[in-house]
Amino acid sequence: MSFSNEWDEIYNKNLQHTSWPWSDLVSLVYRHCSIAVSRNGVVFELGCGAGSNIPFIQSLGMDYYGVDGSKSVVKKLHQKFPELKERVIVGDFTQKDCFSRLPEVDIVIDRASVTHNNQLSIANTLKNSYDVLKSGGHFIGIDWFSTKHSDFVLGEEGGDAYTRK
Repeated sequence: MSFSNEWDEIYNKNLQHTSWPWSDLVSLVYRHCSIAVSRNGVVFELGCGAGSNIPFIQSLGMDYYGVDGSKSVVKKLHQKFPELKERVIVGDFTQKDCFSRLPEVDIVIDRASVTHNNQLSIANTLKNSYDVLKSGGHFIGIDWFSTKHSDFVLGEEGGDAYTRK
């Protein structure tokens, strides 16, 4: 398993409970995904967290699916969005089974979740995402870390040349 229980601890402390959609996501969906929006397509969010993007996706009339590794945050999402109880799951998005219950997807969203994994797990996630995307679908990945960031050298090596602990 690739994800860390650290996120469950963070959500249990009522941290990282953002309630507004990310402006980059809003801009990218409107700029590049008009066909998916016009046909009320399907969106799958990797590492959905506290669900800040759910109201935006719902306002577009699109079907929302999400996955997060934190049981506590998914439980809160089920309380806040009971209609999504079967569509928002606890899981490890680096594993194929997380994608197995999905219909074909128009848009896969990742806002700084996939980047927290090692190179192999990222490759698995991207392959699995591609496999569920409809022809002409979009993968929107926002806020990935860079090896050129000044803090990259501060972390200890984490299994490959691109991963830091």
